[in-house]
Amino acid sequence: MGLLRRFRGQSAEPAVSPTPAATPTPPPAPGTAGERPYAGTACPSCGVVLDPPPKAKRKCPTCRQPIWVRSGPDGLRHLLAEGDLTAFEAQWTAYRLGQEREQMRRRAVEWAGEDGVARIEAELAAKGPGYTGRDVWWVAANRFCLEALRRGAWQDASHVYFELALQLYREQDEDRSSPQVLKLEAEAAKAELRAYAAQGVKRVDVSGCGCEVCSTGADRVVPITAELQAPRVPHADCELGWCGCSYLAFVE
Repeated sequence: MGLLRRFRGQSAEPAVSPTPAATPTPPPAPGTAGERPYAGTACPSCGVVLDPPPKAKRKCPTCRQPIWVRSGPDGLRHLLAEGDLTAFEAQWTAYRLGQEREQMRRRAVEWAGEDGVARIEAELAAKGPGYTGRDVWWVAANRFCLEALRRGAWQDASHVYFELALQLYREQDEDRSSPQVLKLEAEAAKAELRAYAAQGVKRVDVSGCGCEVCSTGADRVVPITAELQAPRVPHADCELGWCGCSYLAFVE
């Protein structure tokens, strides 16, 4: 508990002891310019105040126990005993998950609005407590895409397909796009072609991403109808991993 309180910037309760009280830990010590201040400068094992506090792992000059120096998500440096490291890392993990959840939720609001996201969260919570911000975003994006397809809003649908593909690409371990990523990219390309066709565009220019594989057939003007039947974008063997080829409207 002492570690958790130090992590949150709270003071730990003093231990009850018949001996005189130990020297209290001073408030967070300021760091030098450009450096994080310390949450406390006392040795986590024996409580001796260190002046100056260590910037990297070292042994306490008094008790000779190792002191680990870690930066926390609270913006402070923390002096930790070896036994504190696991709990401290767990706090970092919880912080990162919270940040990711909030970021994905904000992205979901772009697709579904605040009320829509609240409904999605309620639906997911009813299925189980383990849903993530990514789950909320994914549901919101898919529902927005389905509605865009129903309305024939092809540009909106293309944008969502692209975002879904990009999200999956960022999550995968390999540099080359997975079949699912390529499928979503292809759907984005086809929706973009339909958007052009709805505007009266008959032909498009294939814009390559620059790699040798994608350069073959690039800068060619092709009929939209032919591309809808067999789109050449994206390229599965793109040397860049994520194929950045696209279609540009060709002005007759």
